[in-house]
Amino acid sequence: MSCSHVDVRVALLGDKAAQERLTERGELLPCAHCRSKMTISYDDEGIEDSMGRKWSWTAVCSKCCASTGLCYSEKQAIAANNTRAPILTPEELEWVIKNHDKHTSKNM
Repeated sequence: MSCSHVDVRVALLGDKAAQERLTERGELLPCAHCRSKMTISYDDEGIEDSMGRKWSWTAVCSKCCASTGLCYSEKQAIAANNTRAPILTPEELEWVIKNHDKHTSKNM
């Protein structure tokens, strides 16, 4: 399994480092509500704030239309989508990461 697939799995479990790696690569996690594909949307008519940032970017689900809300950059919209609450304790997450390859190779 590729590094990206492992990152997706542990990011969904709340691993902040994996969420940041995915964001840096511009990869979107699936929708938090229905697990469908997310896309980035840009609105030319976004509102500009007092710092000159145009709030025009959002990540939107292609199926259920859930969204991140408006963001001032594409990277911020990706990060907003990819940020998930931790589901496992740090110890449990470490165990999942360490043992991932052992369990997936047995099931193939």
